[in-house]
Amino acid sequence: MFDISGIDKRFLKGDLHNVILLTILYLLQGIPLGLSYASLPFLLKKHLSYSDIGIFSISAFPFSLKFLWSPLVDAYFIPQIGRRKTWIIPLQILSGFMMIFLSFRIDELVRNADNVWTITLLFTFLVFLYATQDIAVDGWALEILRPEHKSLASTCQSVGQNIGFFASFTIFLAFNSVEFCNKYIYSEEMKEPAISLPQFMYFWGVINLITSIYLILFSEEKPMKLDENQGFISIFGKIMETVKQKHFIWLIILGLTNKMFFASNDSMLMLMLMEKGVPEADLGLISAYQLPIDIIVSIVVGWYTRHGYQFKYFCYGYIIRIIMNCYGIFLLLLDLNSAYYYFFLVVGGFFGSLGSNLMFVSIGSFFNIIVDESIGGSLLTFLNTIWNFGGTWARFAALNLVDHLTFGETHGYYVLTIASAVFGVVYYPIMWSLTKKISSVNTSDWKLKTN
Repeated sequence: MFDISGIDKRFLKGDLHNVILLTILYLLQGIPLGLSYASLPFLLKKHLSYSDIGIFSISAFPFSLKFLWSPLVDAYFIPQIGRRKTWIIPLQILSGFMMIFLSFRIDELVRNADNVWTITLLFTFLVFLYATQDIAVDGWALEILRPEHKSLASTCQSVGQNIGFFASFTIFLAFNSVEFCNKYIYSEEMKEPAISLPQFMYFWGVINLITSIYLILFSEEKPMKLDENQGFISIFGKIMETVKQKHFIWLIILGLTNKMFFASNDSMLMLMLMEKGVPEADLGLISAYQLPIDIIVSIVVGWYTRHGYQFKYFCYGYIIRIIMNCYGIFLLLLDLNSAYYYFFLVVGGFFGSLGSNLMFVSIGSFFNIIVDESIGGSLLTFLNTIWNFGGTWARFAALNLVDHLTFGETHGYYVLTIASAVFGVVYYPIMWSLTKKISSVNTSDWKLKTN
């Protein structure tokens, strides 16, 4: 077996194994997220309206509400197993079996439009398992990485979740498309795709179980001395005491509002392109070019934000995403038969991915630097919850508004996206002012205050 111990000592000063392990755990979270956010809406669109897809978007809510039970994960554990492994291992096992169970029913659920609430509830439970695992993994990242590498936890999260999302969205939709397989994979025309949805879910269910075995046998967790009164109520109280400070309130306001100006583009552009006639297989192939961009941007931004300047990159990302609102409309109005159409699609994917990752990694890096380790899982979850919910409520609202904003031949997407771009420009000075205030606060002032 290849020995990475020597590399580990030179590169990242002994943290290479931890970085790889965290990236794998975050990758497994990206699989259900890619299915819930992207692949299943594509498959369901053949049978459901935008409003029905809005109902299915509820399945992503556990990632936005996980703070409500996060103190449980910080407070209660079995010392002999470890504070974080107590939660991570059972949740990995449950998630694996849930994926395998769903693999036997998913085809029936997707093909029957009457099952929208059933599939929504089942995926809500699956995402709940991964959301709870994410609480423990976030807390573990703060404890196993050295102080100078803590900001890299957001890089692990971005790289891992992007790879998982890519696998469950781009790769899955491509290999699930008969058209794509006949064009690029099969030597002779076939009627079945290379990978079906049940096969895909079964495979990743097994991978979850294998990862659980590895964690049981080969991962170590250092014991951590905690306050004897570190119970659910105590942790919840400490968080409330901490986040009521003025600079935390600024951060919360920013998290709840910043994503609403590109929610329509994020949630509907790909569906609109499919309605325009862009083949699903070609969209999947074009999206494949985004993965290297996601990984490179995540690593570069994570590295350069170790010592500050997170909000500079965050604002760069915001500007790019507002511009992409207009670019999305340009793609929809452009003649599909244009010789340069696919070039413009690739360019759009590149900049959309760049803007998204600049915002995600920079704010994640900031969170990992400011949170207090003693309640790290809960406090980091609280901040991530606020920022996730800022996107979740905006996507939910966009999907439910679009039908009401459709007038005659003018699709509601255009109305909503243009309005979002205009208000996004108006909002930018407000956001800039908030980021200046937040970044001026000393790191020590973000830590837990005790009597």
